[in-house]
Amino acid sequence: AEGTAGNRDPMNVQNADSEAVASIRIAWVLRPTVWFATAYTIIIIVHEAAHALTAAAFGIPSTLFNFWVNHEFAQASADERAVVFVAGPAASLLIGSAGWFIYRRVRNSAAGLPFLYLTAFGVTNFFGNLMSAAFVGDFSNAAVRLGMSQTARIVAALTGAVAVAGVLFAVGRELWQWTPRHAGRIGGALGFIVVPSLVGMAAVVLINQPTPMGPSFVTARTGEGLFCVFGEVGLLITRQDRPADLRPLQVHWTDGAVAIGVILVVRDMA
Repeated sequence: AEGTAGNRDPMNVQNADSEAVASIRIAWVLRPTVWFATAYTIIIIVHEAAHALTAAAFGIPSTLFNFWVNHEFAQASADERAVVFVAGPAASLLIGSAGWFIYRRVRNSAAGLPFLYLTAFGVTNFFGNLMSAAFVGDFSNAAVRLGMSQTARIVAALTGAVAVAGVLFAVGRELWQWTPRHAGRIGGALGFIVVPSLVGMAAVVLINQPTPMGPSFVTARTGEGLFCVFGEVGLLITRQDRPADLRPLQVHWTDGAVAIGVILVVRDMA
């Protein structure tokens, strides 16, 4: 045994050590990817549940599905319909705002990253719906029921678009604070935004099948993913200094437990 150990090629040992180090240096990307998909899905569950619960409060029969609710609006007034439509984005904004409040207090702990993603998706879900007010979606449906002018809807849509870009830019700046020292700006953009948005959105599409939306479901998720470019810009150009201590990016068993729980809820809704 000693002879075998003594005959080990130093070059092979060095290569093996280098590969082990490299695998550890990129393993941190797994946690952002898991929480990108998980936080996004949590916001959607809350969003759709808010539609259904608000409708139930008005006595409107509804069936809750993944990414949509089937309402029986035959006996509902225009105002009731408008409130039901707005309830979803409003719930998303509430969760996103609460997520930011909590994040500011736990930003240096393992809970920080999940709450940052919840903040990002909650707030942008609200303004993303506002961005489509002139075309389709919850705010568009509410605007039609309330008789809002097209000009007002266009102004709302522009406001929503600017807000989405601004929020994602700010989130990108914050994610720079989470970027490992060895990763740098490009690595941070790839690990926190590009890879999670590609893999995470693919996971979202997969776990939500089947959906009556057909190809438009994939198109909508792709469009949402494209807005992540503002987060990339925020991370790449921020001048903020990073904290001396690295923030926790190791995957915890709780990450997997929450992700599995979310998947089970979605599959039940589907």
